[in-house]
Amino acid sequence: MSEKFFPEGFIWGISSNNYNEFFNFDFNKEIEMIEETKVQYYEFKISWKNLFLDKDIFNKKYLEKIIAFLKKLNKSGINPIITLINEKNMPEWFLKNGGFSNIENKKFILKYVFFVINETKDFVEFYNIMENSYILLNENYENSLKIFQNIIYTISDIKKIKSKNLKDKKIGLTFNFNEKYKKNGIFSFLKKDNNNLYFNFYKCFKQEKTIKPFLNSEKIEIDLDFFIINYHDESLNDTNILNGDSINTEKIKNIFNLIKGVKTPIIISSGGISDDQDKFRNKYIITILNQMHDFLNKSNIIGYIQNSLIDKHFENGNISFEGFFENKNDKIFKRNSLNIYSRIVEENEINERFLKFIM
Repeated sequence: MSEKFFPEGFIWGISSNNYNEFFNFDFNKEIEMIEETKVQYYEFKISWKNLFLDKDIFNKKYLEKIIAFLKKLNKSGINPIITLINEKNMPEWFLKNGGFSNIENKKFILKYVFFVINETKDFVEFYNIMENSYILLNENYENSLKIFQNIIYTISDIKKIKSKNLKDKKIGLTFNFNEKYKKNGIFSFLKKDNNNLYFNFYKCFKQEKTIKPFLNSEKIEIDLDFFIINYHDESLNDTNILNGDSINTEKIKNIFNLIKGVKTPIIISSGGISDDQDKFRNKYIITILNQMHDFLNKSNIIGYIQNSLIDKHFENGNISFEGFFENKNDKIFKRNSLNIYSRIVEENEINERFLKFIM
């Protein structure tokens, strides 16, 4: 078993697990943690509902915090990837007005997206418009179809405006998917899970240049600059009875097979592993990276983002132990697995001694 090298310029990143992690956090301490990972990219989420308190009222202090953080990232040689929309960060006023099911709301989405891009364009190259889009579609068929159409119309308009005025910026989407995404029944972009129907965005956007998302002959020009593929599947690892054998390499391989042949640049995003004792994180990360390496020449994979920088604390008291750093009683502790990931990033390879973790 020999070393596995990654292409020159391969994107290595780490993500924030929280929407406002940087907002109520010590900037300098957070950047110190990012620097320890040796990555060049940091993916984090802006909160739409915190930025636009109402349709025409934006939070100036929140924007100033974002800009200050971006400047510090750039000064440290770290490139931000901003995620703009998630099912958890949409404003209440937007949802009350029908959310994505109301095509009239498209103007508010465009306003928000281009407000952020124009305010941050000096510091950011990659804008991830939306993640977890499939959750928005967990409704009845008719309403889900309407939401699906409106999201695609909105993304298409974003791309058109961007192409005219912001050619050097990259616009993309995140797709969270696993083996359950299969062609199902009367609609080729449906999957069925627990008797609910979801639209499979990835299968739709895999067409890349034009999209035929509806049951008629209509096609929409969209041509995204990149995809972020998050392959997380809870069955990859059982966090309640976690052990070294719970990482299903065949399922990971099957998921990578879904992106085989895609020409659009792809950044792989790990769903992370909740491992408070840090016993199996090294095996998990190296397993994923090893599988990903085998697919580099089968699809246009340009980077990898590991989730996440620090553990996430939920309002109900639960903790997701996915971070390279843990926060206990307002003190930050580094997990040993960070040493492995930062070494892989720094060397741009999985060396032979690390591959022994998965033998």
